Amino acid sequence: MHIYRHYIYERTGIIVMLVIIGLILAACSSSGTHTHTQSATTTKATNTIQPRSTTTKPVGTVPASFATQANAICGQAIVKIRSITPPATSPSATSPSATAAQTKVIATYLDNGIPILSNTLERLKALPVPSSAAGTKLQELYRIMSSLIQELTVLAGDYQSGNLAQAAKIEKSVSTDGSSFNSGMASMGLHNCADL
Repeated sequence: MHIYRHYIYERTGIIVMLVIIGLILAACSSSGTHTHTQSATTTKATNTIQPRSTTTKPVGTVPASFATQANAICGQAIVKIRSITPPATSPSATSPSATAAQTKVIATYLDNGIPILSNTLERLKALPVPSSAAGTKLQELYRIMSSLIQELTVLAGDYQSGNLAQAAKIEKSVSTDGSSFNSGMASMGLHNCADL
């Protein structure tokens, strides 16, 4: 999931918050300039992210109708996550110079994004699951997303309490699980969901 680094890495999404936080955290010790390029198309009139592909053929291993609906749901989540103001500066998760105010800003950012991710997961689960191996794979990806949401909740609590050593451990787990989620969604043609 991209829940903390989306504008530094050229990705957006569930890791959005963690990616933003991680790279903002790293920015304290780095002077590099980073930019974000959006991989999906934003439509100003509806303020939603449009799916990358509008083909009527099956996309990846899921039917096109499922891919269209899932990508629309995830696109809406991306827009909502981007509307949350990311922390301007923050310490490295392992930095002894982290202040309570800095860690609370990160916690607040995560706390604001987690409900968006939870709602997105519930909306995805409400879609009719394709039969076959695609359905089995989607159920596994939903389980990973649920686990990531739980990990982000714990991470927000660790930042709120200033437990940076534990936060660093959770960030590693989120990064690993997020990569699995993103690559799994992309392999199924669910690119907006992969960009969460």
